[in-house]
Amino acid sequence: MPSHSFPRRRGVHSWIAVDVATAAPFGLLWWTRRLRLELPSELHIGPKLGPSVDLPRLEDDHTGDSTHRSPRDIGEPRGVRPYRPGDSRRWVHWPATAHSGELMVREMEGPTAEPVVVVVTLPPDEDAAEAVAEQAFGTLVALFDRGTSVFLTTLETAGRRTAAVADRRSAGRRLARAVALSDRAEPGVIVTMDDAHRAHRRPSLP
Repeated sequence: MPSHSFPRRRGVHSWIAVDVATAAPFGLLWWTRRLRLELPSELHIGPKLGPSVDLPRLEDDHTGDSTHRSPRDIGEPRGVRPYRPGDSRRWVHWPATAHSGELMVREMEGPTAEPVVVVVTLPPDEDAAEAVAEQAFGTLVALFDRGTSVFLTTLETAGRRTAAVADRRSAGRRLARAVALSDRAEPGVIVTMDDAHRAHRRPSLP
């Protein structure tokens, strides 16, 4: 019998609890039992997609010619490959899709634009932490849609981590692992443009 579960919060889970109830064989007496089921691999629950913070302008947002214009796609196309969750719809290669019978996207070379660093600081309060994580996820998705190379900084149980994230899936997994700071650091989302060394901070939600 299929079963559906809808987690209330993001996080990483290695097991789930299942309540089994039955009145068999006569339907006169019900009994229930709670079982702990170990998952074959860790389950990452990412945050919902929230509103993005106000992002700084990219160089190609300005009018006029520039020798340092940032492309909307990361790198140069080098071929096609099957679609993977998190790939931008702008990368779909329709002729290859029609030929192969499955959704195909352009394979891109390494990023050519200057990277952006997104620093996420979660507050101890669970509801407030969810709101900040949703803002962070929305911000990352907006940057992916720009074709921007992104590094994400979060605090995990093993310590602070800064690493590249390339799509929604990797961003959701990183935010699922993020934990709150125990000190008095101000929570929120900071977007830093490496080339300009500018920071844009969205205040934490109440």
